Amino acid sequence: MFMASKLKFGDALSLSWRNIVQHKGRSVIIIFTIAILFGVLMGVNFVLWGLEVSALNASVAKTDGAAYVSSYHRDVSTGRQTNNKEVIQKRLKDSHGVAVGFHRGYSFQEPQSLVPFISIQVVDYSAVEAFVETDLARVPEGKVPVLAPEGGFQIDGDGSWDDWLRREIADRYYIVGYLPTGGKAEDSKPSYEYGIGEGNSYTPTVPGFNLLNLVLGNISGGVIDYQPLLVDNGSGVVTRYLDEKIAIWREAQQGEIEEWQRRENPQVNESVIARFDNPLDVVKYAAIEIDSEIVVGGFVTDSSGIAQAFNMAWLVVMVLEVIVLIVAVVIATFTFAHVVDQDANTLALYRSMGATANNIYLIYFLYLLELCLMAVVVSCILGVVISGVTAWMNVDALAAKWQSFWALSELPRVVLFGIDWHFWLVLGVILLIAPVSLIFAQGRFSSRHIAKQLKED
Repeated sequence: MFMASKLKFGDALSLSWRNIVQHKGRSVIIIFTIAILFGVLMGVNFVLWGLEVSALNASVAKTDGAAYVSSYHRDVSTGRQTNNKEVIQKRLKDSHGVAVGFHRGYSFQEPQSLVPFISIQVVDYSAVEAFVETDLARVPEGKVPVLAPEGGFQIDGDGSWDDWLRREIADRYYIVGYLPTGGKAEDSKPSYEYGIGEGNSYTPTVPGFNLLNLVLGNISGGVIDYQPLLVDNGSGVVTRYLDEKIAIWREAQQGEIEEWQRRENPQVNESVIARFDNPLDVVKYAAIEIDSEIVVGGFVTDSSGIAQAFNMAWLVVMVLEVIVLIVAVVIATFTFAHVVDQDANTLALYRSMGATANNIYLIYFLYLLELCLMAVVVSCILGVVISGVTAWMNVDALAAKWQSFWALSELPRVVLFGIDWHFWLVLGVILLIAPVSLIFAQGRFSSRHIAKQLKED
């Protein structure tokens, strides 16, 4: 078998399998330790990816599958917004996204207040063309084309801002289309904030204690935006309206004001609006980066918020995989070391027959590899079971909640099972246990250690 110090692969495989038969108990310990640890991770991977894909698809159900996000570049050292669009364009190209226009927010502040008194939101026609239902050339003279949330505006406040907004809607604005919006949760309290995608904000969680809410609770969206979105097609209508408002505001600020109270007026924040025909591409675009130059936010759809919440979840899973790998290697190495010690007589026999160290390493590497492959099979079965039980317990509740959350006409399809590169990573990590454990236990194969074990026996 070991003639000329060459061991046939088939013979090595046969000898390694004999080890499994001879050491059933310890082999089972290694298999089930790896399988249970990684089977749970496998189940988490299946559920998490299925949940992410389902949530992304539900969030774009009312936009024909297209996801929209807003982005702006910031100076990492100061945290301030810049006009650098090239970086955004490059990242969009790498993520299969397309810049379709710009969004600009104009904030008119009171001299002694940090809270905007008036906030006007403007978006390029090219960015929202899919939602415009009226030819802008038919907008009556003196009116400004705006997009409204589905169901119209809901302005219930009695403050000066609300009064101003109601007058503008009645006298100056002309609705040319409607933006798809989410529903209004029965258990949420309406609150208004300035900006796109804000307002009655809540999360797509399921009632009661549920581990899925650890991820879903970080998604904010499904909102009704009470504020009109002015549509600028370059005709000058929106520009003249803004000039008029700026002039009125500045005239109103001509009172006696201390120099330190003066602020730039208005404040303008501009962001790039991008469209992704495949919402999964948003996952890459919104990936978490340390000191990222690009700030990504939602626009029309909640895809960016979903992607960012799951990116954080996947980061936690990756850390857990490293911890589990360390634990599995430690357990496998100690158990494997006992197997080698018990095989001292067999190892001595191999040596006497002319087996080299590499021959012996091959036999026991194949032994560990076979155990890992068995663990892979058991892990996959356990992962599928975990995914199936999780789906059985949560799919109906998620579908009902998401239908309300995104105000969908029918129940969304929720599948809590999916395979992506994280699955293959876990498989690779499991198989990595074999060579790592062998390396840590290689001292057990030395002639001195074998002789010591024979003497003790």
